[in-house]
Amino acid sequence: MDGVYDILFYSQPNPLSSKPIIKINDTEYLNIYQKQLPTALYNLLYTTLTATGKETEQVNLRRGKVILENHTREIFERLFKKSKHLKVFSNYYVNKNKEEKDLLIIANGNAFVIECKSSRNREPFRDSNQGFQRIKSDFKDCIQKGYEQCYQVEQLIFNCPNLSIKSNNLEQDLDTSYINDVFSIVVTSERFATIQSDLGYLLNKANPEDLYPWSISIDDLEIFLKTLNLEFNNPTRRFAEFLEYRELLNERIFSRDELDVCAMYLKNPSNFKKICESSDYVVTDPLLQRYFDELYFAKKLRFNVLDF
Repeated sequence: MDGVYDILFYSQPNPLSSKPIIKINDTEYLNIYQKQLPTALYNLLYTTLTATGKETEQVNLRRGKVILENHTREIFERLFKKSKHLKVFSNYYVNKNKEEKDLLIIANGNAFVIECKSSRNREPFRDSNQGFQRIKSDFKDCIQKGYEQCYQVEQLIFNCPNLSIKSNNLEQDLDTSYINDVFSIVVTSERFATIQSDLGYLLNKANPEDLYPWSISIDDLEIFLKTLNLEFNNPTRRFAEFLEYRELLNERIFSRDELDVCAMYLKNPSNFKKICESSDYVVTDPLLQRYFDELYFAKKLRFNVLDF
């Protein structure tokens, strides 16, 4: 057949994702993709505010250093608010090291080393070789870098009986002999889907025997920790338990959304432990997220609108 045809490949962005409202005439509009509106608005604002390199740097600085870090700290402080012997260090330095770290929480004999990363997860190229290189590059700049920063602090806690920690111009000594376990957590502003749920795909560890960190997007983190507070009398103990078993799933899980994994634990913690301790390959059920939907529509799971 003769003629010109526009072809939209599956891997290309859907135009309706950026413009989910269609103008029919001067008085009528068709809203065909309502749940995409917040994402479309976010992407429009981000594109508008990052027209130049300098503007991009300023937006990402505020997005990461101010909003993401503050929000992450608030979420964890709500979780640990009833913990005894709680210590929280933000924007801190360890043993005169010049590199600033994001967040360190000591609670109930455990240390939670947390790094916040706001690097963009870009759309991959259609060319598979170029596309994979972009995915690897974004992963390296975000999750890999966050892990390496966590790892530095983790190793100091394991190997030094005392640490000098400087935060908010105050310097304190930390006796690490009271710390039973260390959990490394990388919080991202965006979701990285499968390569974030199973870090065995791309994460480079210093030693093969080292444990994997836990990596999760900020929105999923808030939902999960709020739900732990709702469902359990001792949410901090449950959180440490989840992290201990969650690490075992790396290198043998397929999931595009970390909330699927979180819902597995919340629905049946005992069965979750058995799954983690087994050697089976795990494919998560995407319908598991109904667990959070039911809490939300029952008005038990609530969220505050952030002031940007």
